[in-house]
Amino acid sequence: MNAIRVALAQSRSDLLAALIADALTKSPEFELVGDDVLDLASIETVLGVAAHDIDVLIIVGDMDAVALDALLGRHAGIVISHIVIGSDAVRFDLKSVGVDQLLSTLMALARDRGSGALRAIEYQAVAGTSGRFEDHCGFVPILARSEVMDLAVEWIRAVLGQYNRRFPIADGEVAGLSRANTSIELALSAVCPADDDATREAAERLFVALDTTGHDDEPLVRLRRQLGLSDIETRILLLCLAPDLDVRYHRVIGSFNDDMTRRGPTLALACSMLGEPLAVRATLARAGGLTRWHLLDCGAQLPRGDDVLRVDPSVAQWLLGDPNALLHDAAVRATSRAETWRGASLLTDPLDIGFADRLAAGLASSDQHGRWFVLGGADSDGWRALTELAASRGGPPLLRVSLQSLASVLPEEAAGMAARIARAAMLLNASPVIDAEIDDARLDRDTAMATLARVTRSLPQAAVLITSDARRFIGLLHAQVVAVFERDAPAASATVATYATAAAQSGLALSADSCVRLGHSFPMALGNIEDAVRLAALQGAGDTTPDAQYDAVAAACRHVASPDMPRFAKRIVPTFTLDDVVLPAEWHKQLRELVGNVVHAPRVMNDWGFAANMPSGRGIAALFHGPSGTGKTTAAQAIAHALNTDVYQVDLSLLESKFIGETAKNVDAVFTDAERSHAVLCCDEADAILGKRSEIKDAHDRYANIDVAYLLQRIEAYSGLVILTTNFRQNIDQAFLRRFRFVIEFPSPDAEGREQIWRKCLPRATPVSEDVDFGFLARRVDVTGGNIRQITVRAAFAAAADKSSEIAMRHILAATRAELVKAGLISAVREIDELEALRRRNLRQVA
Repeated sequence: MNAIRVALAQSRSDLLAALIADALTKSPEFELVGDDVLDLASIETVLGVAAHDIDVLIIVGDMDAVALDALLGRHAGIVISHIVIGSDAVRFDLKSVGVDQLLSTLMALARDRGSGALRAIEYQAVAGTSGRFEDHCGFVPILARSEVMDLAVEWIRAVLGQYNRRFPIADGEVAGLSRANTSIELALSAVCPADDDATREAAERLFVALDTTGHDDEPLVRLRRQLGLSDIETRILLLCLAPDLDVRYHRVIGSFNDDMTRRGPTLALACSMLGEPLAVRATLARAGGLTRWHLLDCGAQLPRGDDVLRVDPSVAQWLLGDPNALLHDAAVRATSRAETWRGASLLTDPLDIGFADRLAAGLASSDQHGRWFVLGGADSDGWRALTELAASRGGPPLLRVSLQSLASVLPEEAAGMAARIARAAMLLNASPVIDAEIDDARLDRDTAMATLARVTRSLPQAAVLITSDARRFIGLLHAQVVAVFERDAPAASATVATYATAAAQSGLALSADSCVRLGHSFPMALGNIEDAVRLAALQGAGDTTPDAQYDAVAAACRHVASPDMPRFAKRIVPTFTLDDVVLPAEWHKQLRELVGNVVHAPRVMNDWGFAANMPSGRGIAALFHGPSGTGKTTAAQAIAHALNTDVYQVDLSLLESKFIGETAKNVDAVFTDAERSHAVLCCDEADAILGKRSEIKDAHDRYANIDVAYLLQRIEAYSGLVILTTNFRQNIDQAFLRRFRFVIEFPSPDAEGREQIWRKCLPRATPVSEDVDFGFLARRVDVTGGNIRQITVRAAFAAAADKSSEIAMRHILAATRAELVKAGLISAVREIDELEALRRRNLRQVA
């Protein structure tokens, strides 16, 4: 294929022209005429000599619109691109294109210059984020000019000129201030004539182009055809669009309105321009297209006659060349999701790929007017990914709509938003995908869905409904349903395979056993699995060992699964191990058994079938009880460390609410987030909310008992590990005890246990004097592990303040005395004083 010959001209010397010339020279698809940038003043000469040898003309810099129109008229066979040099201001615009994309666009236009094709594209050149144009070259389309739009502008001029001739301004009149009797008499006696020759011919050319052009991508053509606008509606729309096309129309229309502050046509003015006003208005009311699709900013009804009509801003911007303007409409943005649903790349099963191909074919079919594909079942996340896969395999683009957002507004607002959603879908040839999953049960999803069902009856393409409760919406869709498909929640084996696929795509070397552990521990949605594995890879996990890669992916899964957990809980990265927990052997054995129950749960529950015998919940609940400071919270962290997970320490004060029903909602939020993250959920001071249910004396008692009962149910249904701690087991309602698989007592340590705690509370790196006698301290100081930890920390700071090179016995005894005073143990304080005095006497005797 021959190279595309390009002439490049500039109005003044500019680096942009040199950059484009360099790109053209390097591209094998293009040939630069003259091998240099031409002067704009000489371009007519060049075109006069070699116009038949030029396919594309690029003009860089300022050029008068009239001169550009004349150039288009003389050289209709050339694709013309006008690039306006912008300011140096930094602009962030994801829709901008670079030099390569600009050349690709020009190449496509040069290859296809048929009737009705775009003849000119105007761009605004903008700087990139660095502020240096040569580093980040960008172009933003200003106006896609075409033959149809040129004909529309020609008709607008003809109609305005005809109206001006019918009602001329008399000498001495000032618009909006004075009127001569002659012009008033003319206005009252004038009979609406037929269109004059110029207006009639302009209208014929315009509507022939609108109805016969084969290029449905032309916005004005597509608007008329897809929305079924009548001729009179199309004319009204173009008159209302006039102020957006040229500032000169502002003054003209303001003069017609006899009010220079109203520079758009009123309804009465527009009707009088097109014929007998009452007849035109009646025709508009019967057709209803302008109001049904909210093409004007007057809403769903025609306004009063003296109200100014304006084209809806997003529609006007779309007609003038911005392909994404309809998606930027406020109503569409508020109810739709711009970014794709993730996880489509992980669907590698042949059954999924086959279904995606069938769905793509069904959505792309042109004979599915107002029909629905209902995708139901427990795996809504899988359906979302499958619709994205269908779009990538030949299906139409998706318009992802949230039913919850639509149900959150008033019904009258929802009707307008639904119309704008349907309008965007029709004009962009997109298939609406309604995500009907709603978190707030108080919202009226049925009314919102019925509103959407009404407006989608006009769609030429099918729509998709994703819901876990398909039966709920079938009646609302009437006979418009094409088919209903059900998809169960993914099996554990499918989730394992998904982790393996995601790891392979991200370059991680996860073993089969690691994928099994992840699949059972984090049965997340496809998109979340993709995000977690990618996050681990981006953080450098691929350069580590397989075990470290597993740890990184597990940590990323916890982060992705429960980003909102910190609302009611504090995340704690465990540092203690089971060896740090000092307990009698029997209780310590139960801690290790608890860890084993979690580790081996997939095998016992799934492979051995015990899950069928536990329909209400497969998780593990444990109660740790004992005096304060005996190691209950430390044991919870040690268990999390053994399971290679985090601890979420719940603040029960945040769960309690004075509002009825809020406490139960908060409890549910905590347990749901903990299940997703597979972290250890630790609730300290659990007796505050697990207290014994009281006799009902008033409404407060009734709802308090409801909250306790709900917590009972939620613990039983929980699928992870939850540990509750309390200092007072006797305060726990007995009905709770059967919900706990483990009830472990944490008694006050004996002398042997205290000695172990003393040694463990002083890190190995800590310099300790030889005069410190841990056995003596354990025998003579009867305190819990929590007290011992406080004592050792206090002694360390005392030694540092004393500029001592090590922690001595005097520092520990002084810290012990202070801790006992804090606890109010006066008799123990006297004993410590006697011990300190005895120690000093012994030191003097030795000296």
